Amino acid sequence: YFLFISIKILIFDRLNHFIMEKKKQIRMVCHLDYQGLHYYFGNLKVLTDHFPKEVLGVGYKTLANHFVNHSDFVNEVCTIRKAPIITSERKSE
Repeated sequence: YFLFISIKILIFDRLNHFIMEKKKQIRMVCHLDYQGLHYYFGNLKVLTDHFPKEVLGVGYKTLANHFVNHSDFVNEVCTIRKAPIITSERKSE
């Protein structure tokens, strides 16, 4: 399990480094796996507005603090992942 998490963090760090080298705006997505369904949000605030603490068992401030150092949050109710969206470069005319 530890090896899996270490590999995941390494991949996440390399992806962030790649995006920063391109000097693109980093756009993040929050993925919620809840009751076997998948939901995608532009930020944690919108996620917690739609699924409050009473539903997910965790609130906005706890998630915001957790995601400073982690890319995944898992409890007995849900799994939340935060990751960069990979987009193509805009071509200027």
